[in-house]
Amino acid sequence: MKKKTLGLFAMVVVGSGCATTNPTDEPISTRAQLNVAAQQEDCDAAAEALATLNNSRVDAEVLSEGYLVTAHACIISGQHGKGGAQAEQFLDKFPAHPSADYAAYLAIMGDFLQWRDRTSASSKKTPAETIDQGRALLSRLVQFRGEYPSSSYLERLIPVAKRLRERIAEAELTLAEEALADGDVETASLRARYIRIQYANTQAGEAALDMLGEAQQGN
Repeated sequence: MKKKTLGLFAMVVVGSGCATTNPTDEPISTRAQLNVAAQQEDCDAAAEALATLNNSRVDAEVLSEGYLVTAHACIISGQHGKGGAQAEQFLDKFPAHPSADYAAYLAIMGDFLQWRDRTSASSKKTPAETIDQGRALLSRLVQFRGEYPSSSYLERLIPVAKRLRERIAEAELTLAEEALADGDVETASLRARYIRIQYANTQAGEAALDMLGEAQQGN
C-alpha cells in the first residue's frame, strides 16, 4: 500500500530549520518530537505532538509547518483521511500562507487515496456512491487549478485525474451492464453512449462501444 501511495504522492520536504523564537523549552522539544515522528511516518505520534504545539505559545510559522509535516506523515503512513483533515485545518488557519497550494494538494491526495481504497474491488461501495464521490473529487481538482494556476503540484495531480476518470467510468459501465442484464436495453444504451462521450479515453469507454453493439443486437 505504501509503495502505491508514494507513486502518486509528492515527497516534499517542509523546512524544519525555520528561525523562530520560543518562550519555553517545551515547544522546542515538542517540535523535535514532531519532526522525528514525521520522519518515522508515525501519524499518531506526529498528531499528538501537533496538538501539544497548538496548546503552546509558538509562532504561526512553527505551527503551520507542524500541520504540513503531520499531514504528510499521515498520508504517507496510510492514514489518508487523517492526513487530509490536517491539511484542511491548515487551510482554515492559514489560508493566505505561501504553502497553501501544497496544503490543498495534500488535502486532495488524502481524500483521493481514501476514496481509492474505499472503492476497490473488495469494497462494498455501490457504483452510484463511487460515481458521486469521484465527481466531487474531480470538481476539487478543477477548483485547485483555478485557485493555484501556477502551482507546481498541478502536474502531480494529472495522474490523479486520470485514475478518477477511469474509476468513475468503470462504475458507470457497471450500472450499464446491470441495466442490460435486467433487460432494460434503453437505459443500458443511454449509459453506454454517455460513457463513450464523457469518458472516451478510458478502458470503460472502449468497453461501452462493445456494449452498444450488444444492446443493438438485442433489439
